[in-house]
Amino acid sequence: MLLVQGKIKVIGQENEMNSEENPLKGLKVSENLEDEKVKILTDNNVINAEEENFDKYYIINSETLNELNLQDNLKGEYYIVNYKTYEIIYSKGIEIEKEMHYTLTEILEHTEK
Repeated sequence: MLLVQGKIKVIGQENEMNSEENPLKGLKVSENLEDEKVKILTDNNVINAEEENFDKYYIINSETLNELNLQDNLKGEYYIVNYKTYEIIYSKGIEIEKEMHYTLTEILEHTEK
């Protein structure tokens, strides 16, 4: 997830400098609200359509990971990234001490404790 975050930061910054030559990678979440995994994340308030930077959420699937030259270990899952906040969300989530954590921030906070 940290490698994905690093790549997303570079892509986001390049896009800010010249969006025509450096488009954001992935599928816009706002155009895929009917996706089952997106619905679960919105129902659990992991992502919120009312959020200020909602339009910067993109789905990074196996195809996009390969395009970015990153290892694909998603096994049918995907990441949702925010190109403004650089948050990384894992669609399946990770259970830590009987609690589900979806964001890289939550996972890092929990492992620091």
